[in-house]
Amino acid sequence: PISGYVMLGQVSPVSSYSSHVFYYPVDEENRAGATLRFRLPPGYLAVGPGERLSDERDGRGLVQRWRSRDGLIKQLPYGWAVAKYARLEGRSRSGVPIRVFALPGQQARAKKVLKVAVDAIRFFERRFGPYPLKSVSIAEVKPQKGIAGVSLPGMVLLSAHFFHGASSYARAKSIVASFRGPLVIVDALSHQYNFYAVSLPNAL
Repeated sequence: PISGYVMLGQVSPVSSYSSHVFYYPVDEENRAGATLRFRLPPGYLAVGPGERLSDERDGRGLVQRWRSRDGLIKQLPYGWAVAKYARLEGRSRSGVPIRVFALPGQQARAKKVLKVAVDAIRFFERRFGPYPLKSVSIAEVKPQKGIAGVSLPGMVLLSAHFFHGASSYARAKSIVASFRGPLVIVDALSHQYNFYAVSLPNAL
């Protein structure tokens, strides 16, 4: 339970992910790295922490490996997401890759997500310095219940119920009800700084 919510993730044909799951090894400061290995059904992609190491195929399908060795103190453990993803990519001012993994048929929505994320990180870099990790992946998930957004090391889980219809970036600036999606992204990306780069509590 985190702040009254139980958000342990799910496994489903449309969207599988882990959220607030405690699986660190014995590591009082939670500086542990992670290497995650996924065996995926045809058409599925995994999103994990850090960088994707390899894609290999064997007689039973695709195997992907993701690894992070950042050494930063973490408030939450590494997470993952699996779906039939399409990938979009932008870059921060300092050249950090910002990747959005879109659920099937949602590339238009993912473009909005990417624009907000690029703008947010560029703002944070002007105010707080370079983004603290080597990349960030924003994985759309379709929760059966629970999360709006979760910030894990180098990775954000974003609920798919944002950015529908008229919730364009321009409209979101003027209508509070449609601003929830951008606000969740900005909030989650700020935690990449104040959960993983600087110890809590802090001014951010």
